[in-house]
Amino acid sequence: MRKLLIPFLIAVNLAGALFGFFIYYAPQLSATPLALWIFVPDCPLYVLVFALALGLLWLGVENDLFSFIVSAGLLKYGAWTLFALAYLNGYFFSAELALMSGMLFMLHIGMAAEGFVLRVRRCGAAVLAVGLAWFLLNDFFDYFVGTMPYLPSGTDAGTFALFSIASTLVLVPALWVAKRRNLLVPLGIYRKPRR
Repeated sequence: MRKLLIPFLIAVNLAGALFGFFIYYAPQLSATPLALWIFVPDCPLYVLVFALALGLLWLGVENDLFSFIVSAGLLKYGAWTLFALAYLNGYFFSAELALMSGMLFMLHIGMAAEGFVLRVRRCGAAVLAVGLAWFLLNDFFDYFVGTMPYLPSGTDAGTFALFSIASTLVLVPALWVAKRRNLLVPLGIYRKPRR
Protein backbone atom coordinates (compact mmCIF):
# COMPACT_ATOMS: atom_id res chain seq x y z
CA MET A 1 0.00 0.00 0.00
CA ARG A 2 2.86 2.39 0.86
CA LYS A 3 4.22 2.08 -2.69
CA LEU A 4 0.99 3.49 -4.09
CA LEU A 5 -0.13 5.84 -1.31
CA ILE A 6 2.87 8.16 -1.26
CA PRO A 7 2.97 8.79 -5.06
CA PHE A 8 -0.81 9.27 -5.06
CA LEU A 9 -0.63 11.84 -2.24
CA ILE A 10 2.29 13.61 -3.91
CA ALA A 11 0.40 13.85 -7.22
CA VAL A 12 -2.83 15.09 -5.61
CA ASN A 13 -1.02 17.71 -3.55
CA LEU A 14 1.08 18.93 -6.48
CA ALA A 15 -2.10 19.34 -8.54
CA GLY A 16 -3.70 21.30 -5.68
CA ALA A 17 -0.62 23.50 -5.30
CA LEU A 18 -0.53 24.26 -9.03
CA PHE A 19 -4.23 25.18 -9.02
CA GLY A 20 -3.76 27.39 -5.97
CA PHE A 21 -0.64 29.20 -7.18
CA PHE A 22 -1.52 29.66 -10.84
CA ILE A 23 -5.30 30.09 -10.73
CA TYR A 24 -6.64 31.03 -7.32
CA TYR A 25 -3.78 33.21 -6.01
CA ALA A 26 -2.40 34.51 -9.33
CA PRO A 27 -4.14 37.92 -9.11
CA GLN A 28 -3.04 38.48 -5.51
CA LEU A 29 0.54 37.34 -6.15
CA SER A 30 0.84 39.67 -9.14
CA ALA A 31 -0.17 42.60 -6.91
CA THR A 32 2.14 41.62 -4.01
CA PRO A 33 5.87 42.40 -3.71
CA LEU A 34 7.96 39.28 -4.31
CA ALA A 35 9.50 39.46 -0.81
CA LEU A 36 6.02 38.88 0.70
CA TRP A 37 4.96 35.97 -1.53
CA ILE A 38 5.75 33.38 1.16
CA PHE A 39 2.94 34.85 3.28
CA VAL A 40 0.26 34.96 0.56
CA PRO A 41 -0.71 31.50 -0.80
CA ASP A 42 -1.05 29.66 2.52
CA CYS A 43 -2.96 26.57 1.37
CA PRO A 44 -1.03 25.96 -1.87
CA LEU A 45 2.26 26.50 -0.03
CA TYR A 46 1.49 23.87 2.60
CA VAL A 47 0.18 21.27 0.17
CA LEU A 48 3.33 21.85 -1.90
CA VAL A 49 5.67 21.38 1.07
CA PHE A 50 3.61 18.36 2.16
CA ALA A 51 4.32 16.83 -1.26
CA LEU A 52 8.01 17.69 -0.71
CA ALA A 53 7.95 16.10 2.76
CA LEU A 54 6.41 12.95 1.29
CA GLY A 55 9.05 12.90 -1.46
CA LEU A 56 11.80 13.18 1.15
CA LEU A 57 10.13 10.46 3.19
CA TRP A 58 10.11 8.26 0.07
CA LEU A 59 13.89 8.78 -0.03
CA GLY A 60 14.21 7.97 3.66
CA VAL A 61 14.75 11.57 4.84
CA GLU A 62 12.75 12.93 7.80
CA ASN A 63 13.06 16.21 9.70
CA ASP A 64 10.96 16.63 12.81
CA LEU A 65 10.74 20.44 12.77
CA PHE A 66 9.89 20.52 9.05
CA SER A 67 7.29 17.78 9.49
CA PHE A 68 5.69 19.65 12.40
CA ILE A 69 5.55 23.00 10.57
CA VAL A 70 4.06 21.32 7.49
CA SER A 71 1.52 19.42 9.61
CA ALA A 72 0.49 22.53 11.54
CA GLY A 73 0.19 24.57 8.33
CA LEU A 74 -2.04 21.96 6.72
CA LEU A 75 -4.30 21.85 9.77
CA LYS A 76 -4.38 25.60 10.42
CA TYR A 77 -4.99 26.78 6.87
CA GLY A 78 -7.29 23.89 6.00
CA ALA A 79 -9.42 24.86 9.02
CA TRP A 80 -9.19 28.58 8.14
CA THR A 81 -10.52 27.93 4.64
CA LEU A 82 -13.36 25.77 5.94
CA PHE A 83 -14.24 28.58 8.37
CA ALA A 84 -14.12 31.20 5.58
CA LEU A 85 -16.35 29.15 3.27
CA ALA A 86 -18.86 28.45 6.05
CA TYR A 87 -18.84 31.96 7.55
CA LEU A 88 -19.27 33.63 4.15
CA ASN A 89 -21.56 30.92 2.80
CA GLY A 90 -23.98 33.42 1.26
CA TYR A 91 -21.18 34.56 -1.05
CA PHE A 92 -19.21 31.36 -1.61
CA PHE A 93 -22.28 29.15 -2.07
CA SER A 94 -24.18 31.53 -4.31
CA ALA A 95 -25.41 29.98 -7.57
CA GLU A 96 -22.33 30.96 -9.60
CA LEU A 97 -19.76 29.85 -6.99
CA ALA A 98 -21.48 26.88 -5.32
CA LEU A 99 -19.85 24.11 -7.35
CA MET A 100 -16.32 25.50 -6.99
CA SER A 101 -16.84 26.28 -3.29
CA GLY A 102 -18.26 22.82 -2.63
CA MET A 103 -15.19 21.26 -4.22
CA LEU A 104 -12.89 23.58 -2.25
CA PHE A 105 -14.72 22.68 0.95
CA MET A 106 -14.17 18.95 0.41
CA LEU A 107 -10.54 19.42 -0.63
CA HIS A 108 -9.79 21.51 2.45
CA ILE A 109 -11.26 18.85 4.72
CA GLY A 110 -8.67 16.56 3.14
CA MET A 111 -5.97 19.18 3.54
CA ALA A 112 -6.69 19.60 7.25
CA ALA A 113 -6.70 15.80 7.68
CA GLU A 114 -3.25 15.60 6.06
CA GLY A 115 -1.97 17.55 9.05
CA PHE A 116 -2.13 14.26 10.97
CA VAL A 117 -0.15 12.17 8.47
CA LEU A 118 3.49 13.13 9.04
CA ARG A 119 5.31 11.60 11.98
CA VAL A 120 7.33 13.72 14.40
CA ARG A 121 9.69 11.57 16.44
CA ARG A 122 11.26 14.26 18.63
CA CYS A 123 8.69 16.88 19.45
CA GLY A 124 10.37 18.97 22.12
CA ALA A 125 9.54 22.44 23.36
CA ALA A 126 11.75 24.04 20.69
CA VAL A 127 9.57 22.52 17.94
CA LEU A 128 6.48 24.07 19.54
CA ALA A 129 8.20 27.43 20.06
CA VAL A 130 9.37 27.64 16.44
CA GLY A 131 5.94 26.54 15.20
CA LEU A 132 4.11 29.15 17.26
CA ALA A 133 6.57 31.88 16.23
CA TRP A 134 6.25 31.00 12.54
CA PHE A 135 2.45 30.96 12.49
CA LEU A 136 2.12 34.10 14.61
CA LEU A 137 4.49 35.80 12.14
CA ASN A 138 2.19 34.62 9.33
CA ASP A 139 -0.81 36.01 11.21
CA PHE A 140 0.99 39.33 11.64
CA PHE A 141 1.75 39.59 7.93
CA ASP A 142 -1.77 38.53 6.95
CA TYR A 143 -3.68 40.96 9.16
CA PHE A 144 -1.29 43.82 9.83
CA VAL A 145 0.71 43.95 6.59
CA GLY A 146 -2.12 42.79 4.32
CA THR A 147 -1.11 39.44 2.82
CA MET A 148 -4.32 37.62 3.83
CA PRO A 149 -6.29 35.97 1.03
CA TYR A 150 -8.68 38.22 -0.83
CA LEU A 151 -12.16 38.09 0.66
CA PRO A 152 -15.41 39.55 -0.67
CA SER A 153 -15.61 43.33 -0.33
CA GLY A 154 -17.21 44.47 2.89
CA THR A 155 -15.97 41.44 4.85
CA ASP A 156 -14.85 42.22 8.39
CA ALA A 157 -11.21 41.11 8.41
CA GLY A 158 -11.18 41.34 12.22
CA THR A 159 -13.28 38.18 12.50
CA PHE A 160 -10.77 36.32 10.34
CA ALA A 161 -7.83 37.76 12.27
CA LEU A 162 -9.32 36.53 15.55
CA PHE A 163 -10.01 33.09 14.10
CA SER A 164 -6.52 32.81 12.63
CA ILE A 165 -4.68 33.93 15.76
CA ALA A 166 -6.89 31.70 17.93
CA SER A 167 -6.20 28.74 15.65
CA THR A 168 -2.47 29.38 15.97
CA LEU A 169 -2.74 29.50 19.76
CA VAL A 170 -5.04 26.44 20.01
CA LEU A 171 -4.43 24.14 17.03
CA VAL A 172 -0.62 24.37 16.95
CA PRO A 173 -0.16 23.40 20.64
CA ALA A 174 -2.92 20.74 20.39
CA LEU A 175 -1.22 19.19 17.37
CA TRP A 176 2.13 19.35 19.19
CA VAL A 177 0.67 17.48 22.20
CA ALA A 178 -0.91 14.86 19.93
CA LYS A 179 2.32 14.30 18.03
CA ARG A 180 4.44 14.33 21.21
CA ARG A 181 2.25 11.65 22.77
CA ASN A 182 2.06 9.63 19.54
CA LEU A 183 -1.73 9.92 19.49
CA LEU A 184 -1.70 10.16 15.71
CA VAL A 185 -1.02 7.08 13.65
CA PRO A 186 0.35 7.73 10.14
CA LEU A 187 -1.69 6.01 7.46
CA GLY A 188 0.59 3.35 6.03
CA ILE A 189 3.28 5.67 4.67
CA TYR A 190 6.04 4.58 7.03
CA ARG A 191 7.96 1.35 6.79
CA LYS A 192 7.36 -1.05 9.64
CA PRO A 193 10.42 -1.35 11.87
CA ARG A 194 12.50 -4.47 11.26
CA ARG A 195 12.64 -6.95 14.12
